[in-house]
Amino acid sequence: MAKISRNAPCPCGSGKKYKHCCNNIVPFPLNGVSSSENSNGSPAQNKLDEFKESVQGQEFSSIDELNAKLSSFFQAQNDRGIDSFLGLSPNQMQEIVYGQFQLNNHIFDLNFDTSLFSDAPLYKQSLFFLKKLQNCEFLKATQKGNLPRSFVIEFYEKFYSNSRFPVPNKETDLFDLTALKHVLDLSGLIKKSKNKFSLTKKGTSLLNKEKSIEIYKTVFLCYLTKFNWGFRDHYAKLSLIQHSAIFGLYLISTKCDEWTLDSEVSQIFLDAFPDLMLECEPKTYSTPEQQVLKTFSLRFLARFCVPWGFLEEKTEGEKYLDRKIYYRKTEFFKKSFSLKI
Repeated sequence: MAKISRNAPCPCGSGKKYKHCCNNIVPFPLNGVSSSENSNGSPAQNKLDEFKESVQGQEFSSIDELNAKLSSFFQAQNDRGIDSFLGLSPNQMQEIVYGQFQLNNHIFDLNFDTSLFSDAPLYKQSLFFLKKLQNCEFLKATQKGNLPRSFVIEFYEKFYSNSRFPVPNKETDLFDLTALKHVLDLSGLIKKSKNKFSLTKKGTSLLNKEKSIEIYKTVFLCYLTKFNWGFRDHYAKLSLIQHSAIFGLYLISTKCDEWTLDSEVSQIFLDAFPDLMLECEPKTYSTPEQQVLKTFSLRFLARFCVPWGFLEEKTEGEKYLDRKIYYRKTEFFKKSFSLKI
């Protein structure tokens, strides 16, 4: 019997590659040995048992013919929609998790509506930062290499004066500004040289030519593919949350037409990737399940979808323990997000 390719989707339907899932633990049922005697209880073994039953009594003229039948069976299994994947198949999920993020992919197209994305918070903040450097030519860094206090205060008053954040004394007091600085640097739009922050040639060119959609796409793709979403949040690595952004966007497209509680959205994600709990250490104040739910809510919903204009947020309850956060997709997202399936 031919072996399953290590890079093929695992026949258990997890959406993972075989080498990252049930590899080396799936003995094929032997003739004369019952499934119960030979089974190790793995999902992949159960699929192989199904295959054995499906070909029971059939005769094959060659090993190649049997292998072709096996390959066809696995392909059908991995092309079948899974409820926990919101109808997506293991093959589609493999492309999502292991493929490179693209605005136009096999699940959807993102065609940004220029008249709407200009209200996205992170785009407005990026443009403010870039234009500040354009007008001033440079911002002199502090002795510790951070942004000057005067700009930190100006940025705060422009975007956060009505928020719950206190007035910052230095850049590191305003997490969102530090994160934005790193993203713009990774995007190749700004640089720090000789203790001065300034625009790069690329940043200058995009601003001078008023290519707003290119600025949005450049910073957006950098945030998705280069910036570490776990930056300074003290949760477990859980990098799959970032790598599966296509699934996350598909999730909010199908589940956030109306105001939806953040924990409900996060639970759908956890149901699709329950193994994430294995990456979290139990703590006295939170279980692995709670950690995954909170991390997804923070990184994907609050720090990605809201700042990029895909979700709007509302909060109910004054006290922290009683506070409930709801999300609903925006008009920008509805007009920019086009499903292919």
